[in-house]
Amino acid sequence: MLLKLLNQVEKPKFIVISDSLDVTGTTLFQSFVTTRCKKTVVHVFLFETHPKDFLTSLKSTNHENIIIYDFYTDPLNWDDGENTISKSFVFSKTIENHACHTDQFIVAIDGVGMYLNNHPANQLYQDLQRLKQNPQLEQCILLIHSDEINQGVKKSIEHLSNAVLNLRHPRNNVMVCKTIFKKPNGKMLQFYEEIKIASDFQVSAMKWSLPNHNEPCEPIPPPSDEPSVVSDLSFNLKLSNDEKKQRGKLVMPYTQAKLAVKMEEKTSGEIIYELDDVDDYDEEDPDDDLDF
Repeated sequence: MLLKLLNQVEKPKFIVISDSLDVTGTTLFQSFVTTRCKKTVVHVFLFETHPKDFLTSLKSTNHENIIIYDFYTDPLNWDDGENTISKSFVFSKTIENHACHTDQFIVAIDGVGMYLNNHPANQLYQDLQRLKQNPQLEQCILLIHSDEINQGVKKSIEHLSNAVLNLRHPRNNVMVCKTIFKKPNGKMLQFYEEIKIASDFQVSAMKWSLPNHNEPCEPIPPPSDEPSVVSDLSFNLKLSNDEKKQRGKLVMPYTQAKLAVKMEEKTSGEIIYELDDVDDYDEEDPDDDLDF
């Protein structure tokens, strides 16, 4: 599915690439820019990369179709820079002032952390929604860092998008992309793919299966040869077989008390019958020897 999105077989209007400290999404972001600028003008908003470094990395790319907005050099206008993150800055108006009103264009944003430091989150939603509704916008590609922004903000941005690419590293040297694609009819598709990105930003992808949770993720380490921590004690903590048998025969005081309680409960309320040999009752009438 990732290759279909990359090669524009599927054309969602809003794509979100989500990465973290464990795996960077910058190379995948650059791969999208590389493929898009071959046919369409791409407006790139750079908050985290210097424009010179960004263009240098795209060696074989047609730079004529890339329009860069530099918010990396002087974002707070300390040096009277051209592009600053002022309170009045919005993506949609910046595009409207520079883009041709007849040609299709693509917008690529390499992060919103700096934007959110100076603007409320609801303004970002409204700005992205307004940008998405622009009829000349062919596609918007947004890179976000999941451990940089609030999770509620992240979920709201993903809800606004048409495709979400979540990158992660389940194992060493393996990059997995979880793609959530929202079809126009409302159906959502989910794909897991193992991806590799070459130095020229060519992407290869293959299906990746979720690991079996019943199997251990890591091999069980062999038993250690180090001596036990109780080996140097002056007394023995282990019992021999004879000692275990003697322990089993030992009657503890609380056991005797428990048996006595059971005996009391058992005898209470019972009728006791004594045999005749201990019965001193005489069945003869004591008045038989009287003479009336």
